[in-house]
Amino acid sequence: MLCLIILLSFIVGLLLLDKNSIYISISLIIIIVFLSLKRYRKLKFLLIITFSFVGGFLKANINFKESNCNNLIALVTKRKENYFIVQTLKEKFYCFDNKKEDVNLFDIVEINGNFSNIDFAKYEGNFDFNEYLHKQGINRIINIKEIRIKRKSLIQFENYKEKVLNKIQDEDTKYFISSLLFGEVEYGSKSYTISKKLMIINLFSISGVFINFLLYGISKLLTYFMTDKKAKILSFILLLPLFLFNFYRFIFIRTFIFFIVGIIFSNKNKEEKLSIKIITYLIFLILFKTLIYNASFYLPLLIMITHYLSTQFIYSESKFIKTCKRKLIFYLILIPLLINSYNGINIINLLFGIALLPWFKLLFLCSVIMFYGVSFKCLEYVIKLTLNILNKFDFDYLTVHIPSINSFYLILYYLFLFIFIYFSEINYKKMIKITILEFICLTVLYVAPIENSFTCEVSFINVGQGDATLIRYKNEYNLVDTGGIKNYDIANNVLIPYLVKKRIYKIDNIFITHYDYDHYGALDNLKKNFKIKKIIDYPVNPKIKT
Repeated sequence: MLCLIILLSFIVGLLLLDKNSIYISISLIIIIVFLSLKRYRKLKFLLIITFSFVGGFLKANINFKESNCNNLIALVTKRKENYFIVQTLKEKFYCFDNKKEDVNLFDIVEINGNFSNIDFAKYEGNFDFNEYLHKQGINRIINIKEIRIKRKSLIQFENYKEKVLNKIQDEDTKYFISSLLFGEVEYGSKSYTISKKLMIINLFSISGVFINFLLYGISKLLTYFMTDKKAKILSFILLLPLFLFNFYRFIFIRTFIFFIVGIIFSNKNKEEKLSIKIITYLIFLILFKTLIYNASFYLPLLIMITHYLSTQFIYSESKFIKTCKRKLIFYLILIPLLINSYNGINIINLLFGIALLPWFKLLFLCSVIMFYGVSFKCLEYVIKLTLNILNKFDFDYLTVHIPSINSFYLILYYLFLFIFIYFSEINYKKMIKITILEFICLTVLYVAPIENSFTCEVSFINVGQGDATLIRYKNEYNLVDTGGIKNYDIANNVLIPYLVKKRIYKIDNIFITHYDYDHYGALDNLKKNFKIKKIIDYPVNPKIKT
């Protein structure tokens, strides 16, 4: 029950996305954990330290109002082709890199320039780079006038990355290995398209399955030659170079710190270990408040506590049944994240992604070995073959489109999940059935286009250069033009997310006014992935309801 209160308070703070709610939630969790750990005297000092961070934490995150920066000293914490992120003691900044500065990861730089607010253009329903930066605590851009490198990084990370990746000839294979090793996604590449198709693979990555597989797998092998503690320490040392190359990715930080915590507190019981992990999460959150938006932060926490709460439900004499129940809970936790990431659920793609997980683990292992300088001549061929086969795998038409779940319904979803787990724990079958029935009713109410039945609207959809106009008369839906960009999928990235958000699951008529690509280019992909009754060319002048 204690853990349930902790989790619920955490979710409320997380989903409301309101600063005051988050701070109240953090305070509530700290107080509850403090009360739960009264008997552990040695752990009390950790909570006192946690409280002491709060004041400095709030003060450190105040946005400063200066318009110019002179002699700003900062650490480069992320490096991309056309920009880099720098961190000072007070704030993070986005920096354009139009001049291709010789700046590398973990360099200490001195910058002169001026500040401006984050304001990048975006398409309707598409990836929002502004939101992405805000969720990392980046609210301002530095327009660089002059930059000097005060101290170069001891390790030339970018040079070594290029050395590893330049061994690969095929571009799609290179992007795939780069995404596995360094989390760098090349939007529009074949590997990106496939990772979206096999929706579960991305979520397995942010939950830490791949790095945990490697870390704990190596330590398990080493236990045949040494003690368990020494094996874990050695496996940590062996993977430390890979960790340094992924230092900016929270999933690596979380995994390695919890691995160390596990070694230090290996003699504690299950409840004590859980409490220690929750305290560690709280310290993370207080030091870096933007982690509240990071799926790599809250997804493993949800999984950890939910599994702890469901010990009786999961328990079974059959190992197979036990594994199935554990996986069921895992996927029930993932469902809202899948819906919000992919605008729906495709059961075939989901099951296929789950089935392929061991194969992707093997490819990840081979990629890591290659990172350490051992080349596999056949690896490029195997990955290329895998990508080509998966690219032909097409069950997108079976996708069930569901609107992104808002904060209120997300809270209700997890509330129903915890109630279901609770009644399953005490084996109260009647209430289990009632809970499932109520959940189904809630889902239907959320997904059904009830409001559309009584209203009308005209929407001009932002598709960049081009036109796409939605005319809705109650439950009749007409789209005038579709927009289109030759190197970008407007249908899947813009139109479908927008329509589903409006609870529109079919289009009655699509009118093509003329055949310039920016007016009809998205039509083919829209036909493949969305239900359309009729397509009308511009010479025809049909009557529609007014």
